[in-house]
Amino acid sequence: KIAPVIQSLNTNPSYAKAGTVTFTMVFQTGAHCNGMNNSVTPTVTITPAGGTARAVTQTSYQGNTWTGQTTIAQSDLNGTATISVANAKDNINNQMLPNSTHTFVIDTIAPTAFNLISPTTGAWLNVNQPQLTWGAATDITSGIDHYALEIDGSTNSPGISSISATLNTIQPAAALTMGMHNWRIKAYDRAGNSNWSSD
Repeated sequence: KIAPVIQSLNTNPSYAKAGTVTFTMVFQTGAHCNGMNNSVTPTVTITPAGGTARAVTQTSYQGNTWTGQTTIAQSDLNGTATISVANAKDNINNQMLPNSTHTFVIDTIAPTAFNLISPTTGAWLNVNQPQLTWGAATDITSGIDHYALEIDGSTNSPGISSISATLNTIQPAAALTMGMHNWRIKAYDRAGNSNWSSD
């Protein structure tokens, strides 16, 4: 008698901000168990860190692959959430042991405020690709994923749509024309939350 087990459980996105999260789970069964019994709905819940468990709604169950969804609210507690699975059965009625070993991260909070350092507002420069420097943003839950440079309202060149999280200084992607230009930086965390720099 071999009970089914979870072969893999993927969360999309794995760093979840407010919105829909999709879970895809693949079961492994014994060689003579004829796969999973799709008429028996597994009990799947998530428990945010320090919060209470709530159900994940099944959206598909075919063969050994189960899919479900839940909605993360802006008010959900941030941090590592636990996924619990129970009651799944194979086609000869073997029932899985409860499993709570899989996790994902809830992050509904934008990165911290951060400032532009140089050039300062109103500065006159004699170079067309100046070095632009800002203070590093932080994000205690999922971490900073990347920055974006906006010049004159666009992250297209000479702006830059994706800058490594390890950098806090960069030059425009192309030479700037003579005249006044505005620039700012946007910080993104791994969950996709974002925050603009302060002047």
